[in-house]
Amino acid sequence: MRVFFALAGFHARQLLRVPFFMQTALLAPVSFLLLRGLGAINVGAPLAPLTWLDASTAGVWATTTTAAGLIMYQRFQGTLESHVLSVHRPGVVFGALTASAALIGMVGIPFAMLIQFVISHELELTIESTIGVLVALIACIGSAALLSSLFVVNPSASALEPLILVPVWMLIGIVVPFAELPGWLAPVALVHPLTSAVLAGHAESVGAAVAWGGLSVAVSCVWVVLAGVGLRAAITRARVNGTLAVS
Repeated sequence: MRVFFALAGFHARQLLRVPFFMQTALLAPVSFLLLRGLGAINVGAPLAPLTWLDASTAGVWATTTTAAGLIMYQRFQGTLESHVLSVHRPGVVFGALTASAALIGMVGIPFAMLIQFVISHELELTIESTIGVLVALIACIGSAALLSSLFVVNPSASALEPLILVPVWMLIGIVVPFAELPGWLAPVALVHPLTSAVLAGHAESVGAAVAWGGLSVAVSCVWVVLAGVGLRAAITRARVNGTLAVS
């Protein structure tokens, strides 16, 4: 785990030096919150006090999906083969790389909170919302780990980023509240760990937040286990098909 966090921190620091990733980390949550603010003004309703939490979740997920481009960049640099042949396990190498995409999304949280305060002149920061932020980060790291198995084997995986970004936003309860989802869709939404993370952040009691947070972490752990299986299969297939290099 020490190697994992060291690599993730290294990659995150490098990403924050690139304007594209910094802009994604900042603009995604701020844009999300501003749109919610405009919607509230249009209907004459006050901005919900935890809108910053939804915007922050949207921002962390937005940066998480850029993990597809990160692995693609390694492919074009010609270093993907070296990563696969690393002395460390593939889960550590690629998991740290994709986890860094989730970590840089945390940069946008203070800005979302600032915009919330500027618009509504109030900011609600509770134990429940703090739990929600923490488990949302864990959920995004777990999600990135599972997605990385697809990104390694598919040379065109970066084209999937928009297809992953918006549907998850719609599903996890930050655009449409979980309680308003169709009955058949609610169980599907809970398969994604971010859904229960959002519910934890909006819980009415600490006990409920801990329960939803525990579910989110449990689902994230399942995703990480599946990621390990998928990553080994993906790397084996990539070696056989010769898709680790650009050609």
